[in-house]
Formats: sequence, C-alpha cells, structure tokens
Amino acid sequence: MGSVLVVICLIGFLSANPNGLQQGLIKERGVSCSPPQNFVTSQVDQDDWEESEIPLQNNVFSVMTATVSGSQTVSLSNTPINYPNPFSPSDGQSTTMRYTLSEAAPITIKIYNIAGRPVRSNFYLAGTPGGSEGINEVTWDGSNDFGGKVANGAYIYFVTSRYGVLGSGQMAILN
Repeated sequence: MGSVLVVICLIGFLSANPNGLQQGLIKERGVSCSPPQNFVTSQVDQDDWEESEIPLQNNVFSVMTATVSGSQTVSLSNTPINYPNPFSPSDGQSTTMRYTLSEAAPITIKIYNIAGRPVRSNFYLAGTPGGSEGINEVTWDGSNDFGGKVANGAYIYFVTSRYGVLGSGQMAILN
C-alpha cells in the first residue's frame, strides 16, 4: 500500500483584482517547486510528481504530490516511555523518551498539549540518536518550538516515521 507525499511551495502572489481572487493574475512568480532531494527520491521516480497551482488568499502555491510505493518496514518493538514523569523544567529537569526501532529510519517526535495544539517537533535522521536501529533515547527540556517553557499540564507525544505514527506516550509537567 502506498502513501501520498505532498510538497507545497509559495510561487507568487495574485495581483489585486476588483473581480475577486479567482480571476487574478500571478505576479512576481517565483522559482517553481522541485521534488524533495532527501530520502523521498529513493522511493519516488522523478517523473511521478504531479504539480498544480492553487490560489489561497493573495498567494499562489505550487502543490506537488507523489505516491510512495512499498510498505512500512520500520516499527517500534515496545511502547514509548518517558522518565521522569512528571518532570519540572523550572527546576532544570528534562524528560527522556525511550523507544526501540526495528531499523534505522528518519523519525520525528511530535509533542502536543492536551488541547491538541502542537508544542514541539524534533526531527532525527536515520542512523543518528533518535533514528537508529535499536534503543533510542531523546530528551525534552519542556520548551516549545520557539524556546519558551510550556505550562503545567498533560502532554501527548507521537513517534512518527514517514509512514505515520509508530507509537505514542503521555507526560506531565509540574513546575
């Protein structure tokens, strides 16, 4: 079963038009998108990308899609855990998330607050700590993507690969 990859690039903006955006013209068109040059190209033929342009507000985006063939091969051999849990970033504590990968793979850890809002996202290359075959341990210091400390509360994290969610866990922050 294949999955669909989507690449979105801003390529220009629509000129002002009193008749509405649907009839606007692309002005100052940027360089067109090109398919990603990282791990995706090993599974997607350069000719398999389809490109379309979509106006959104005053900008025009180039949307490229491709279907990745093959099945998910990387998996977790256990449920991710983190310790200490709860932890207190204001006291200088961090928590360590531990999970075991069946093989080396690019991995992203996505952390959300209990309301489902994204708080932090960390990417780990295949073969590096966080994306290595076997046991991986990565730490989180309780900061968001902008470097600020997050509030007390419950948080959910997901260990994801390019094929989807591999596992998840919960943690609490008590400052």
